[in-house]
Amino acid sequence: MPRSAGVRREAAAPSRRPRTVNPYVALPVIGLVLLLLGMGFVAQRVQVMTLNYALLEAKAELTKLQQERTRLEAELARRQSLERVEYLARTRLGMVDPDPTQVIVVVNSDFGADVPSAAEGEPQSPSLLAAVSQWIRSLWQETATAGGRWREP
Repeated sequence: MPRSAGVRREAAAPSRRPRTVNPYVALPVIGLVLLLLGMGFVAQRVQVMTLNYALLEAKAELTKLQQERTRLEAELARRQSLERVEYLARTRLGMVDPDPTQVIVVVNSDFGADVPSAAEGEPQSPSLLAAVSQWIRSLWQETATAGGRWREP
């Protein structure tokens, strides 16, 4: 009997054969997957094109700003040039070069060695300057003394 029991078991076991997929279900699922992949690809291409346009606009803006910077640097250099400053000083402000007689070289007794003396033939006026300075000092001292006396009872 053992043989018949084994036969029964073999006969009773279901056979293993691969399942068949219904084509009415598989084709729409495959189509949906392909559609989603295609839409993802198109969305990616649209995003790349949008970023390329933004990059082109940024490059154009950068070029424009670099040209503006170059123009402003040139204008700054032109406005700071000594020739322009001198021109504006002469035309708008009415400044002129001083006459040689208007320039007075003052020699201070404390710093006499550092300051060059006036050339020969030019009038020297350290005594005049010293006299004016002395006069101003005396006025200052008199004013300070008078103010001090006025405050005292």
